[in-house]
Amino acid sequence: MKTCSKCKIDLEDLEFSPSSGGKYLRPECKTCAKKLAKRREQLKQQYGYPDTEYICPICLKNKDELKGSGGNASVWVVDHNHETDSFRGFLCHNCNRGIGVFQDSVDRLNRAIKYLDKSKPSVDDIIKIVYDSGDAYTRINAIKRLIGK
Repeated sequence: MKTCSKCKIDLEDLEFSPSSGGKYLRPECKTCAKKLAKRREQLKQQYGYPDTEYICPICLKNKDELKGSGGNASVWVVDHNHETDSFRGFLCHNCNRGIGVFQDSVDRLNRAIKYLDKSKPSVDDIIKIVYDSGDAYTRINAIKRLIGK
C-alpha cells in the first residue's frame, strides 16, 4: 500500500508506475499521473515554449548553459500552480525540481534562505580566502565564487 502524493488515496503498489530509473515507484498514482501529463500538454499547446533568448527566472541560465540538464526533453518545463492549475511560467528542470522538493512553499523556501544566509562568509573570511588565493586570476575567481557569480 502506498498513498498517492496528489489525490492522497491509499492504493495498491500496482497503481503506481516505476520511476524513470526503475528503482522506486512514482509518488503519484497512474490516474493522477495521466491527469498531470494531460494538463502539461494543454499548457504546452497554449503557451508554446520560450524564445531562444529566454533565461530561467530562478537560476538565470540560458538554453545553452542548461544543455543536457533535461535529459532528451527540452531544457524548459511548463511550471504551474498545483492547487489552481494555472500557468506560472517556464523553468529549467533543476529549478522546477528544486521548488517541487520544497512543495511550492514560500515559507519553506524562506526558511531555507535564512538557513543558507547563516553560513555566509564574513568580510574577514573573504579577505583571508582572497589573500591566500595566490595570483590575481585565482583571487578574482575566489571573489566570484564567494559572491556567487
